[in-house]
Amino acid sequence: MTILIEKDTADHWKQNKQGAVKRGGQQQYSDVAIEACLVYGGLDVKEKESGTSVKDKPRISKRGNRFLRKAMHMPALSAIPCDEHFKAFYERLVAKHGIKMKAVVAVQRKLLEMMYTLYKTGKKYDKDYLEKQRNQAA
Repeated sequence: MTILIEKDTADHWKQNKQGAVKRGGQQQYSDVAIEACLVYGGLDVKEKESGTSVKDKPRISKRGNRFLRKAMHMPALSAIPCDEHFKAFYERLVAKHGIKMKAVVAVQRKLLEMMYTLYKTGKKYDKDYLEKQRNQAA
């Protein structure tokens, strides 16, 4: 699927088949490509609603590859105690909802997004990436 995004400014955006968006010479990956990866993994959120009478709570669709979803479970469980960012994310969701498995699935989704981005950019995982970005911005 090829999606072209064009803008009439000096900052011309164009998305290629791999989902990369070129912005000022830099390649970044769009939300469309990442969302397609999440749909493939079955970790996309679906909501059931019909007018005002039928409204169900949001769930993951499970329509994607069940083997990928199954393979993402253990890395998510090991990332929670080992990585500070995932641990904080997990604890925040458990405090908000009180459902631990829901938080684990959210960590799986975040891990899959991160793995796709790292694969497409060809970079290695850097635990201190966010801190470095904040220091550069300041």
